[in-house]
Amino acid sequence: MTVPDKNRLSWRVPVAIAEVSEAGRHVHLDAPEPARHEIAALAGLRTLDSLTADFDVTHRGDGLRVRGVVRARVGQTCVVTLDPLDNTVEEAVDVSFSPSVSKSEADLALDLDPAAPEPVEPMRGGTLDLAAVAVEFVLLGLDPYPRKPGVAFEPVAVGDDTEEAPPHPFAGLAALQRNKSSSNR
Repeated sequence: MTVPDKNRLSWRVPVAIAEVSEAGRHVHLDAPEPARHEIAALAGLRTLDSLTADFDVTHRGDGLRVRGVVRARVGQTCVVTLDPLDNTVEEAVDVSFSPSVSKSEADLALDLDPAAPEPVEPMRGGTLDLAAVAVEFVLLGLDPYPRKPGVAFEPVAVGDDTEEAPPHPFAGLAALQRNKSSSNR
C-alpha cells in the first residue's frame, strides 16, 4: 500500500494506538472542500465533489486494524470522447498497521498470491493517519480509463480491404537487385 505524500496534503486525521479503547473506535470522515481540491489535483481529477469514510479501528497485535468503506464522487474525463463524466468510487478497506514493522519488511512481505492476507503496514510513532488511508483507497478505486456509458473505442480504418496493399518501401530496391543479378549472368 502506498500512502499519498503527506507533505502534499493538508488533511490529516491522526489516531494513536492509545486513543483506541479495547472495544474499538468508530470514525466517520468527511473531507473538507480545500482537502478535496488538493486530492483532485493529486489524482488528476476534474473534481472531487465528496469524499467520506466510515472506519472501525480496533487493536491488532501491537498495532491497529482499520476496516470500513471509502466513498467518493469524482469528476473525470472520458478517454474516448473527452467529455466530462461523473463516477462513484466505493472501496472496502481492511488493513492492519504495526509500529514494529518497518517499510522494508512490509515491502518484502509482498505475496503474489491473491488469496494471501494483506501484509501488515508500518506505522510511525504509534500513530496512523486515517485521512491518508481514505485518500489511498479512493486513488485505488479510480477507473484509470473512464468512459461514458455506451461509448467504445473504434479503431480508425486506414483503408478498404478491397484496395491493393501499397508496395513495400524497399520493393524498388529488391527489383533493382534482381535485375542486377540477372544481368550479371
